[in-house]
Amino acid sequence: MKKLMLIFLLLGTIACDKEDENEYANMNLNCIEKVTTSAWVSTLTSNDRQRIDLLFTNNGIVVNHFEPYEFIPDSLGYSHIKGFQYVNSLRVFTNNLIYHFNKEDQYYSLSGDLINEVYINSEAKSSLSSMENSYGKALAADSFLTNELVRNLVNECFTAELGYYNLNAGRGYAPENFVLAWLVKPVNKEYPFAYINDNNQEVIYYDNGLRFMQGN
Repeated sequence: MKKLMLIFLLLGTIACDKEDENEYANMNLNCIEKVTTSAWVSTLTSNDRQRIDLLFTNNGIVVNHFEPYEFIPDSLGYSHIKGFQYVNSLRVFTNNLIYHFNKEDQYYSLSGDLINEVYINSEAKSSLSSMENSYGKALAADSFLTNELVRNLVNECFTAELGYYNLNAGRGYAPENFVLAWLVKPVNKEYPFAYINDNNQEVIYYDNGLRFMQGN
């Protein structure tokens, strides 16, 4: 497992005395691992999965490239299934889907756009070490991270998941502009996470749970 160097988090972002610097210097190693399945924690129970399978089967919905991660029954008796979609065995980070069913368990709508093909190379160019550097720079630029949070982070392991990211996501009717990207985040935690462009190692989007930074 590779080691993650986070010592440069201190440069220009964290005010600390010499004793603190020595303490951080002793905690500058960590680990990062490539994952091929969703790095997010699913909230589904076994009963949820059975219910989801039944809803899809009874409505004749084929979901070979869909991975549900949340089942939401509402107060009206409707059911909503949130999930990821995959193309070429890679997750489409910017195009999650929600299937909606009425109180008679009939499918009635889909939130999100189905992506059937992505016409770019699916082989990564960047190394895990370059993802370490880019993620570390995003953390270093985050003025919201306190000394205590940094101490916790440098004792964490991280995951890096390769997938597709639409650079025009959320920009109205702009055409799709997919790039290969990496999702880097602490193991079994949501924040802080970063999407990093595989082509140039630049951070596309960073979020620490309190604020986000959008790349160009």
